[in-house]
Amino acid sequence: GEGRGKGRGKGKGMGVVVKEVTAKRKREGGYMEIPAAERAYAIYEPLHALWREYAARALEHFPAATAALSPTELSRFEDEVARMDFHGARVRVAAARDPTMVHLEGIVVMETEGVFKVVTEKDRVVAVGKRGVVVEVEVAGRRVEVVGGRVA
Repeated sequence: GEGRGKGRGKGKGMGVVVKEVTAKRKREGGYMEIPAAERAYAIYEPLHALWREYAARALEHFPAATAALSPTELSRFEDEVARMDFHGARVRVAAARDPTMVHLEGIVVMETEGVFKVVTEKDRVVAVGKRGVVVEVEVAGRRVEVVGGRVA
């Protein structure tokens, strides 16, 4: 084809073609599943400790007393939290379209573009859609509400 194999004969030295795995194939292949043996909350507590360290470093340029932030600084703080990687964060669903999700708490063990997979203290893994949900996370000693659709 055009633009590939420039200067080479047709079909020779074309290299390896890498195909992206589709979301459907990932679901069917079990790529997105947490094995039953890995659904224990206690397994992820060390990951949460690492996440707290990551969050502290990522936000260290903000004053330690976040209560002293101006409304503009507080907005910037919340925006930065929303852009963070949530793997390992302990979250609580503060509001959701699905009322059964409200008050759900646990550690994020998997995050995709549209879903948090959260393991609860009862060793259950629950998929929480980001759209239409507000999660609360504790960062730098402050509880921050993040609209799920804003999470990077």
